[in-house]
This record gives sequence, structure tokens and C-alpha cells, in this order.
Amino acid sequence: MKTCPTCQSQFTDDSLLFCLQDGTPLVPSGSAATISFSEHETLVASRPTNPPIQGFDRRTEEIVAPTRSRFLIFAVVFLSIVLLAFVGVGVWILYTGGSPYSRTNPMLANANTERPTPPKTRTESPTNKSANTAATPNGATTTPEDAKIKTDVAARIESWRSAIEAVDLDSFMDNYAANVDYYNSRRSISSVREDKQRAFVKFDTMTMKITDLKVTPGPGDSRATAVFDKEWEFTNVAGDRNTGKVRQQLSFEKIDGKWLITLEKDLVVIRRPTS
Repeated sequence: MKTCPTCQSQFTDDSLLFCLQDGTPLVPSGSAATISFSEHETLVASRPTNPPIQGFDRRTEEIVAPTRSRFLIFAVVFLSIVLLAFVGVGVWILYTGGSPYSRTNPMLANANTERPTPPKTRTESPTNKSANTAATPNGATTTPEDAKIKTDVAARIESWRSAIEAVDLDSFMDNYAANVDYYNSRRSISSVREDKQRAFVKFDTMTMKITDLKVTPGPGDSRATAVFDKEWEFTNVAGDRNTGKVRQQLSFEKIDGKWLITLEKDLVVIRRPTS
């Protein structure tokens, strides 16, 4: 016979090792009143009214402890898998240099690398003259203001040429400013008149041809420069003759609303004057 030291239950089956009530290891017991049942039945002897539950608590802890350990192991394994997944994604992004979605979806890849640039809107300021420019034969552009300057200066040059052919010294000198850079010196209009008068007095017939005229406005709106080929022939009844051809420059300034010559000089002698 064996006895449970915890709950004092007695068992006649000597093959039992643990108490059937609380699982406490059984110990051999002395003589005790037993009731004999069949060969395979076990008699449960007297049991205290309020048996202690210390053994039961210990048994419960032994059962719950493995359950908690398994839960902790499962949680650690799960978190480890999640962490490894995040590390793998990070390494992939770092290795490929972009989002993995852009590697598998060409549309997304293009959206990340080839963003269209929105067209720029040009705002025209009140002083912007680009809308009023016109192309010239050499590809440059000119504004209406510059075009007017060219027209006015060309008209002044024609007036200057016509006065020579009319042998009209007064009308000719009306095209000059009060002071002129005349060839290599600064001279007054009266000094320029004295030099021009010699030709007007000597020759009866004076012809002049102007070709390859180029007028350049500026600097500013009141200045311009004209460059052209000038070819002339002066004769008189005595048989005197003077001819020549040069590349000449005239500079103009708008004074009191009138374009006047402020500089006159020869750039290139194409054919030396003969007399």
C-alpha cells in the first residue's frame, strides 16, 4: 500500500507512482484499514475534508510554464522573420538604387526617372520688343524703332547726295551738325564748308553714286552709323575732271528732331581719285 504525503490518500496498487488526486509521488505506508476490491481495483482511503492545494498549485505551474516558454519561442521566431524580411527589402533597395516596384513595373520606373518638365510660360513685359521684331535677310532682327531710324538716316544720305548733284552748297551743308569729326580732325561747320566749297566752285557737273549702304542704329535712339561705297565724277567746261571710289562712313545724331552728320571719313580707298 502507498500513501500520498500531501492529501493522505492511500492506494492498494503498488504499481502507482504518483497520487491520482494531485500528482504527488506516493510513499509506502504502514498498516491501514483497507477495503479489498477486485484484483484491479484500488481503494481510496479516508480523505481530509479540506485537503491542502499546495501540490495542485505546483502542478499547475509545471503545466503552464512549458506553455509560456513555447509562446515566447514562437514570438521570438516570428519577430526574427519579420526583422529579416525588412533587412532583406532594405538591402534590395540599396543594391538596386530604387524601389523594387520600379524594377518590375516599367511604367512606374519611367514615372520615377522620366518626369516631363512642364512647359514654361513666357510673360511679355510692356517694354519687351521681341513680339514686334522682324527678321532681316542675314538672320538678325530689327524693331520698328530701328527700322524707322534706318529709313530716316537713308533719307538724309539721299538728301546729302542730291545736294551735290544739284551743285547746291547751302542745301548740302544743311545736312551737317555744328561740329564734325571731319576725317582726322574736329572741325566746325564753317571749316567744313570752306573745304567743300572748293569743289562746288571748281566743277559745274557733279555726280555721285552710293551703293552697298548699311545703317546701324545706336548707341541709343538718337545715334546711327552709315557705311557705304561712294563713287563720284566731277567735271567742268574747262575739261577738269575728278573721279574716285571709296568706302565711306558717316555718323549721325538726331538734333532737334533732325538727323545730322557728326562724323565723315573714308574707310577704304577703292579707286584713287584722279584729276
